[in-house]
Amino acid sequence: MGGKESRAGTIVYGCCTVFTLVGTALSFTGLFLPYWYVKKYVTGIVVTKVHVGLWVDRVCVGEDECENHWISSGDYDRHDLAMMPSGVLIRWFETVGVTLAVMSLVAMVFVWVARFKRPMIKTFSHVCYFTPVMIAGFFCVIGTLILASKDKADGADWAPFFSGIGGALLFVAGCMSCIIFRYDPSYGTLENPVSPKYISS
Repeated sequence: MGGKESRAGTIVYGCCTVFTLVGTALSFTGLFLPYWYVKKYVTGIVVTKVHVGLWVDRVCVGEDECENHWISSGDYDRHDLAMMPSGVLIRWFETVGVTLAVMSLVAMVFVWVARFKRPMIKTFSHVCYFTPVMIAGFFCVIGTLILASKDKADGADWAPFFSGIGGALLFVAGCMSCIIFRYDPSYGTLENPVSPKYISS
């Protein structure tokens, strides 16, 4: 691999790695923030404000008494008036998206290791990275779009922005990973038939 191609390849690998790291961190943060949806309800004379999350709720009774509660814990039942529209579906999309994003981080390590390996090994490592990172980005963005489409009362909070931006970065990283194949030393040969040179010959 020539010096120019090697430098360009390193830049593309580096961009993919940064976008994957930042996208995974943002999506992971959004998954566990209790600020996806906000609802208020009155019990007697007490006003309760609930910041609804996918896995954690923040319940504020009055002005200062706020506590975080895990949704899956047995000692907490979310009030019927504090339900997020399509909450179970959104949680499924976001959880699967974050899981696949973490898998893509692991696969990115193998992409770096296989960079100068044989074409078959390199292609396999790219497929193992490209598939989960693209699906992760798609799922994280879809989860936020579901909430946007269901929210009729402007109850959405600010946490969905983390997952939406994180998913977009993961999607961009997946698209950029396709460029990496351009810097394969076997590009345009029978070993790597997915190239314009081979198709035109």
